[in-house]
Amino acid sequence: MSNVVSFPAKDTDRVVWRCNCGCLTHFVRADYELECAQCGNLSTSISGEWRKNVPDVPAVVADVEARDIKVTDLNSSEAAIRRVLLKADPDTLAVLVTLHKDGTMSVWGIDLDTPEEQAWFDAQMAAAKAMLTPKG
Repeated sequence: MSNVVSFPAKDTDRVVWRCNCGCLTHFVRADYELECAQCGNLSTSISGEWRKNVPDVPAVVADVEARDIKVTDLNSSEAAIRRVLLKADPDTLAVLVTLHKDGTMSVWGIDLDTPEEQAWFDAQMAAAKAMLTPKG
């Protein structure tokens, strides 16, 4: 066998397997492979690493508002593309935009016929810009 993930010694500190996409959650498949819950990669010795110092889960989780934004740092454009496409629902998708560093772009979406639709689009793009703009 090659690319086998070796488990740490039993007396090693608390450790978890971290996929290269940053995810700590994995599915155990019927064939005993570990599949990353975020990017779908199968765990091998080159697709992740054992991590120590896992943050403790807070005892009390703060209430979340419906408009709160969850940002997931995927650390690679490949993982981000895979995640976005898996989450895209053809029945509700309104706009799909890809922007490349060289300035080229691809756009697909619904027609923005009314001022309300145009205002909605502008607000969504402003929210996307805010997510991508470093704070601090």
